[in-house]
Amino acid sequence: MKINDNTKKSRKKWIIIIPLLLVLLGGAAFAAYTFLYKPKDTSSDIRPVNTVDYSPPTKTEKDEAATIKENSIKNSETPPTADSKNVDILISRAGQSAPGLPVVVRTLIEGATSGSCEMTFTKGSATFTKNFEIKQDATTYTCNGDIEINNFNDSGDWSLKISVGASSTQMEGTLHVQK
Repeated sequence: MKINDNTKKSRKKWIIIIPLLLVLLGGAAFAAYTFLYKPKDTSSDIRPVNTVDYSPPTKTEKDEAATIKENSIKNSETPPTADSKNVDILISRAGQSAPGLPVVVRTLIEGATSGSCEMTFTKGSATFTKNFEIKQDATTYTCNGDIEINNFNDSGDWSLKISVGASSTQMEGTLHVQK
């Protein structure tokens, strides 16, 4: 069967015309976009120039740095001791795990990094005192004591008073002792 030559030519025309029309339409759309669209002004988005002075320090700047360094060293060389006036004591635990076991007293000390604390136990006319060293834990200072049960002459409620060094700070509490 013979195909009409006009049909072949007609198809070739459309194969050429359609892509050309698409290219022309795309070009017109691009031209319209670039001419009609006004881009945003970005000049205000630009950061200012860095104003850090990277030149070597002046004599004045060196003197100021030396003074700051000396003050910092002086302050770090004189940590507060137990004789400081501003000492805070917190009793975190005072008691026994079971009857007949030692009495355990745990404290947190703020404002003192060395020295000792005095723990005074009182029940009626019976009184005794134990001294323990202030020690540094991972991030805090503590004064902890384990007091043998034979120091207590009787079971019952005992008054506990803790004082640190020569400071006037004291912490008081009550604990129950079972022999």
